[in-house]
Amino acid sequence: MSRWLARSLAIVMTLAVVPAAAGDVARGAQALARTGSAPAAGGVPALRLATPDPALASAPEVAAAWDPAAWRAYGAGLAAGARAAGANAVAIRLGAFSNDPAFEALAVGPIFAGLVRGHALAVAVPSAETATDPAAIHAQDQPPLEAAVRGGAGAIACTLPAATWVAAICRDPHFLAATLRRQVAFQGFVTGSSWTDDTTIERVRWAARKAGLLGRPPLPGLPAATATLSRRLVQSGAVLLKNDGFVLPFAPEAVRSLVVVGADDATLAAIRAALPRTAVTTAPADPVLAAQAAARVTACVLILGAPSDGEAELVRARAAANPRTAVVLERGPEAIDWSAQAPAVLVAWDPVAGTPEGLANVLTGLAAPAGRLPSAAAGYPLGAGTTYAVFAYSGLRIDYGHGSEAPVTVSFLVGNAGVRAGTAVARLMLVPPGGGPARLAAFARVTLAAGQSRRVRLPLAARVFAVWSPAYDAWYVAPGAYAATVLDAAVEPALSGTIRIVSR
Repeated sequence: MSRWLARSLAIVMTLAVVPAAAGDVARGAQALARTGSAPAAGGVPALRLATPDPALASAPEVAAAWDPAAWRAYGAGLAAGARAAGANAVAIRLGAFSNDPAFEALAVGPIFAGLVRGHALAVAVPSAETATDPAAIHAQDQPPLEAAVRGGAGAIACTLPAATWVAAICRDPHFLAATLRRQVAFQGFVTGSSWTDDTTIERVRWAARKAGLLGRPPLPGLPAATATLSRRLVQSGAVLLKNDGFVLPFAPEAVRSLVVVGADDATLAAIRAALPRTAVTTAPADPVLAAQAAARVTACVLILGAPSDGEAELVRARAAANPRTAVVLERGPEAIDWSAQAPAVLVAWDPVAGTPEGLANVLTGLAAPAGRLPSAAAGYPLGAGTTYAVFAYSGLRIDYGHGSEAPVTVSFLVGNAGVRAGTAVARLMLVPPGGGPARLAAFARVTLAAGQSRRVRLPLAARVFAVWSPAYDAWYVAPGAYAATVLDAAVEPALSGTIRIVSR
């Protein structure tokens, strides 16, 4: 055989093999949305999809931390848990963390970064619960999806295995083809959509390489330290909605006797371990008996799970019998029309592996609650929540720069005026020229010792001021005066100022 013929056959064989491999990869990637797994093909390892382990923490609890470090740790924990189960891709439902798209966008970026750091293919699943008009899609779905891509998402799944829905944002080829490519340079692949031109071997390989799955893929992960990470998330995500008269924390030297209603054995044991010199007893969930028990002790804890018809009466009876009553919600803050009757209300979310110890630490002051609400609920706004410290704000400054990355920087001084260490979560809200609802622009989570203060700087990109304009088919920054307010636990602004944007 001549050299020319041998070379020609090699070229023909190469041309025959590459399209087949590319087709296998594309079909396998699309199968990820149907079955949750994709076979190895074209040099890409077999992919197996996992969803977040509910034993780690619920999505609202994770979001309630308002803590990028905790969000990254959560993503890395999800990746480790997936690898321990034999999976190497994790699907994250957007819209599960908050009903506020601006806050959701701030949260999902670090979560996806943690997934990639943990060597998992990060798969973003756009919300299916949205309007179908372009303006709503851009305003509600685009910010979290862009943040997920910037955080490291290698794939976008328009649906999940066995699901009957397809995300509305995926029914717009123009958005996927133009917006994601042009605005955030997304180089990964899309599954579960009728528009499959986006799934190519190059894009699948890019996503696998970004997650560290090519070459020498990571070994199967060891079981994640679920209890340790869960305890951290419980403490950082616990939301103290009310604390009238500083009912909490229950300091061991001040609480001689405590009655607990509604606790399981693990939680009761954790509270007793945190209060070794306190007489901790239990009482039945009956308003009359609970009130009698409450009247005989120093303080009371009432732990409530799913809403029930009698819980309002139970709360009122306990609070009337003992002013040092704390209500713990092992759920979200919905259905708490009785909250005005309770001196202290702590949202601890759904119980997970680390809940007993984490909850006991927060109740007794070994850890301070640092969470804020991730969504508006039950009459409480987005970001509501307090802690055991008292914070003071001063020295608001607004500085103007150049370019679109950070044309405006807002800074202010945060001081801990209390006697305990604590975490402030300062939210910067903007109202556009001409009025309208305030929008979250940025936030800062600052932990300070008693008497400590720190200046916080919040750089604001041009996109923070932008709204989607159907007329221009683009994001648009209206010139004018933007009212800027800094909020923490209180609804009333701690600081106020004006940001002036001029037209270009």
